[in-house]
Amino acid sequence: MERENIQTEILFRNIVMNKKIDSISPDVVVSNTSHKLVSNEFVKNGLRIILKVPSLGCSLCYESELEVLEQVANDIGQGVLVLTDYRSPREMEILKKKYNENLTFMNISSGYLAKELDLLYIPYYLELGDSIDVKTVFIPDRNFKELSKYYLTRVLGAKNMNE
Repeated sequence: MERENIQTEILFRNIVMNKKIDSISPDVVVSNTSHKLVSNEFVKNGLRIILKVPSLGCSLCYESELEVLEQVANDIGQGVLVLTDYRSPREMEILKKKYNENLTFMNISSGYLAKELDLLYIPYYLELGDSIDVKTVFIPDRNFKELSKYYLTRVLGAKNMNE
């Protein structure tokens, strides 16, 4: 019963966040070793789902989400962007080497993607609409990976979500 109550609380928290976040900052510049993108170009480049990984905060939390993404990377393809906010792009490259090559990693050099969420210093997912409007927000919990898998199943239509 306790686990069901916690899952309900997590889902409620996400519903509340979905009401607060309606778009991302349009002029945030992200980059990796090969190129730069401005946030208003994400959808045009096929990046509809964003996993924001904070450089500060709970490393176990974002590592848990990266493991979930790694498990489903073949189903997801290139539609997910993993964003970090490390001060050094080298730190992002070190993180990138630990995970599946199907995931696209980029680093935010300055600014906030979604300030209300960024200031929480926790990982979060955003699903983008046709431009930079936010369709859904999901704040994962490392103790409930099945909720992250459920979210990815619903949003991405990924097929093989079983462990």
